[in-house]
Amino acid sequence: MPRAFFALVIGAGILYPIPANAAPNLIEVQGRVRDLQEQATEAAEGAQEAKVQLAKLKKTLDTVQQQASQQGASVTALNKTIGAIANERYKSGPLSQSLELLFSTDPGPILRVTFFYRSRTLSICCRIFGSSY
Repeated sequence: MPRAFFALVIGAGILYPIPANAAPNLIEVQGRVRDLQEQATEAAEGAQEAKVQLAKLKKTLDTVQQQASQQGASVTALNKTIGAIANERYKSGPLSQSLELLFSTDPGPILRVTFFYRSRTLSICCRIFGSSY
């Protein structure tokens, strides 16, 4: 009989296996809950830090946008002033050399002509007054 009983127990174990890792006990569950609570706390702290950082960045962005708006207004006012000066000069006659130089996209020709006339004038003065500069 002992052999039959032993065979019956082994056969029952094969037919109805008992899981190797049985359900966790209370201490393991409490430990896992504690770990999850710590992770949740760390995540909440990280989220709060991110909110503070976001608020700072939004404030910085608002400041930069306000400065850009003010500078845009300054540029607009400056454009209007320069436009008014150019308009008056156009109506009153040719532009002065300074304004031509200011509005020129390529100042090289203006500077070459100016240098040529100034050097020419200087050489004529030197011949007239007998001095060399």
